[in-house]
Amino acid sequence: MNITYLVNKAHDEDIHCVDWNPHDINFILTSSTNNTVKMFDRRKLNSGGVRSPIYKFEGHEAAILCVRWCPDKSSVFGSSTEDGFLNIWDHEKVGQISSPYGASAPSSLFF
Repeated sequence: MNITYLVNKAHDEDIHCVDWNPHDINFILTSSTNNTVKMFDRRKLNSGGVRSPIYKFEGHEAAILCVRWCPDKSSVFGSSTEDGFLNIWDHEKVGQISSPYGASAPSSLFF
């Protein structure tokens, strides 16, 4: 499988950053000018590299310039935008009913 193809087709707009999880090389994050971060598991991609993310993280209001996995906790990562905001996410919290930041915030938004 060609991971380069996946990266090029991960978003409909320009991609700014790609990061592999230092705790599990199967998990990949991509960020884009479309204000989203997508998380992929390379074991679940088909041979054509079809873009089927595990989850799409939304919550920024500007293009995401950088995304990085936390070196200490395998489920946590940060994303920063061109308007100066930094979001800290925990993908283990995806799907939880409530967020500590109110009903309008994604459950995976950690800080």
